[in-house]
Amino acid sequence: QELEAIAKAIEIISSPAVAQSYSKHINLAQARGVSFLQMSQAQSKNKALAFLRSRAQVLKSKTLELVASQLAANPSFAKVIDMIEDLLEKLKAEAAAEADHKAWCDEQLKANKLKRNKKMAQANQLTADIEGLTASIAEMGERIEVLLKEQKQLTEAMAEATALREKEHAENTKAIADATAGMDA
Repeated sequence: QELEAIAKAIEIISSPAVAQSYSKHINLAQARGVSFLQMSQAQSKNKALAFLRSRAQVLKSKTLELVASQLAANPSFAKVIDMIEDLLEKLKAEAAAEADHKAWCDEQLKANKLKRNKKMAQANQLTADIEGLTASIAEMGERIEVLLKEQKQLTEAMAEATALREKEHAENTKAIADATAGMDA
């Protein structure tokens, strides 16, 4: 927008009306004490100055305000045009630097987005792994409980079988002793 404002000021200063006014009234300036040419230049300068100041206020641009104050202080249109052209070059350089910075920022944003997506994928994978391992732990815990119950049942069954065998062994031993005693008698 600053570039547009400066371009408009250059257009006003370089306009054919200003140039024609200069060529038309150059002779009048030589003939009279206060020339119409001087009034026309002042009017053109005032118009350009007013335009630059209004754009500087609208855009809140310190650079345009500086150009307007230099225009007000400098009576020479050639110097003003040079000043504006220098300002245009400066603004173009700033715009190029800003574009480079924006490109760098866009590149960094893209790299960060890719990195973030990669990290999110890793986090999602780890979360899925955790959920899978948690389910395995729960399943193994249930299996351990079943195995402990089965072990308890087997221990009880073994204890009953051992008690039964000892009873039968005692009965068998008594029966053998009775049989041996019956054979000896």
